[in-house]
Order: sequence, then structure tokens, then C-alpha cells
Amino acid sequence: MPLQLWAVDVSGHARALPDAAAVARARLPASEAEVVARFVRAIDRARSLAGKLLLRLALCEVEPACAAAGWQALRFDKTREGRPFLVHPAMPLDFNISHDGDWVVLALQRDAASRVGVDVMELALPHFERDVASFVETMELALTPRETAWVLAATTGAGGYEARQAEALRRLYDLWTHKEAYTKALGLGLGFDFARLELRLGDAREQRSVRCALLSDGKEEPRFVFTELLLPPGAERGQAPPTPGEGTGLPSQLVPAGRAAGGQERRLAAHDDARWVARGVTGSYKCHR
Repeated sequence: MPLQLWAVDVSGHARALPDAAAVARARLPASEAEVVARFVRAIDRARSLAGKLLLRLALCEVEPACAAAGWQALRFDKTREGRPFLVHPAMPLDFNISHDGDWVVLALQRDAASRVGVDVMELALPHFERDVASFVETMELALTPRETAWVLAATTGAGGYEARQAEALRRLYDLWTHKEAYTKALGLGLGFDFARLELRLGDAREQRSVRCALLSDGKEEPRFVFTELLLPPGAERGQAPPTPGEGTGLPSQLVPAGRAAGGQERRLAAHDDARWVARGVTGSYKCHR
């Protein structure tokens, strides 16, 4: 099975899902329903529930054994690093979930030996940061000096202030989403030092397949491929002012990462290497190592 990517827009959760905890109790095993109910904010309960239901929906659609068992019979566990995996019914597949802003996303692949990681981030400056430079200071420990210089270079030069800030922020999220997807594919915990990784993205005008190289502890890592796609703002985002922690009406960057087939570097083709199950997904594949 090729890599599958599923995405759910949760911007309408207040209208469509006023009581996520109650739905969780009705649709999920008690232990997982308790996880959903623990979240204080409604948006976090909605994201947690959407991720758990989306995973079951996807597994039951693509795996006959899961469909036969029924989604309430599916059981999951976590590695020591906190990475979830399917316990029952046992089968060789791997998955990863991420959420931010208006989106909950799932990457699914039928090859447990070839792990997949995914990250999604809304391209918005956090409300507690005054500008991209202050955000870079906050993220300093996750960046190498070369990466920091590349991000901050966008804040000067031609163009208006807003355009320069937007480009710098896009560069910063470029680095974060790729690093996050890579470490999640490896199954590493949150304590991994992102500064051990360096993405040499080069000139922003060049094609990604030309300008991107991933280094881990100073050595180039050719065994992983990344796919990049831009998700639109949630369909209901403009209908009410956002509350803290929700989407702000900006697009989101989605990046899955996985090992290249046979341990060799390869490219992904949009027509046969990924399946999108998401209303309103836009953009095109930009595949690189």
C-alpha cells in the first residue's frame, strides 16, 4: 500500500461537535474516551477525538482485518517514547498523527519496517511573539546557526514589512515541520535535540528537489523522502472570531516523511504514491530528500 494521507478540517467543531467528550464515550473504548475528556479546551477535545476516529476510519477502510474486527475492537499501545502503534489486530503497518490550527492529519503506510512521520503547522505567528525575530529567539535551541541566518535573512531586503515577515515565518515553519516529521518517523521522543539536524534549503527561489539536503549530526541523510503540501484555512474559520489555540484563518503546511523504498532515495509521484482524503486540499507535491 502506498503512503496514504488523510486530513480532517475541525474548524466547525463548535457547531458540529459541541460535546466531544460525550461522543468519545459513545464511540471509543473507555480508556481512550478518558484521554479526550481530560483536555480543558474544547478545540483540544475535538482534535483528540478527530484523531482517534480518523485513525479507526482509515484502518477499517484499507485493512479488511480491521473492518472485520470493528473499530471499537481496535487496540493500540505506545512505545517507550510515546509513539502509538496498532496492537489488535496485529499487522505490518505504520501510522502517525499530527494536528494544529484547523487540521488533524494522518499518515498511514502498510509497512511497519518503514516508519512514517507527519507534521502540520498553521503558518501563523504565535500570539505571544512580537515578530519573527522574537520567535526565532524562542526556537533558537531547535535551529543551527546556518538555519537561523537563513530565516532572519528574509526579514531584510526588498519588499514590504509584512511580506518579509511572512517569508521569514514560512522559512521557520519549513524547518520545523521537516524536522518534526523526520524525528517522528524515527520514533524519537520529544527530548531529541533538533539542532542535531540541519536542513540546507538554500535559495528560496530554487526548486525543493535541488536545494534541500538533510544532515543529521553533520552527515547527509539520503534515506528519507519528504512531501510538502499546503492545506487551506478551515472552511468555517471566517464565520466567527477564533478563540485562543484555534486556527486563525491562514493556510497550514503539511509534511510527511518516510524511508525511501529499498533504502534508496526516490521521488514520490502525486498520481500513485499518495492518496488524499480531504475536502479542499490544494497545492502540489514538492518531493525532495
